[in-house]
Amino acid sequence: MSYLIFFFAMLMAEMALGAGFTGSDLQTALHSQKDEKAVIYSWSPHMNLSIRGLDEIIPLARRNKIKLIVVLDPNCDLKQAQEISRLHHWPAEYLKTMDAKELIEKGFRIHYPSYLLAQNGNFTSPTIPGYKSIGELTRMVRTYLK
Repeated sequence: MSYLIFFFAMLMAEMALGAGFTGSDLQTALHSQKDEKAVIYSWSPHMNLSIRGLDEIIPLARRNKIKLIVVLDPNCDLKQAQEISRLHHWPAEYLKTMDAKELIEKGFRIHYPSYLLAQNGNFTSPTIPGYKSIGELTRMVRTYLK
């Protein structure tokens, strides 16, 4: 019996790993609270600077009370992403692969990391590709989130 419980638990974990972040998920996340500010961040376990960037944007978002929406490269090695997420103590929601058509149309699959800022349910920035330092992130927040 314990073998069946273990097998079922492993199956459920495998199904959750890499579950897609859809357009519906995006709309729900962007419209969850009035006057909410958000940063959408894409990462890939194959791009070291996207891993570093996520570690840096987490405390910045917390300090500034900005919702952080994290999406994963849908073409990555999910096992590697899971291991990196475990080592960095990131929540399981950071393993949702990017499937939102609106993000794809905005070029979010072209480079990892990429940033997109939003406020009141609307995008306030273009897609911003590439790793950004803490100083650059702070300037982005001041520029695109009022």
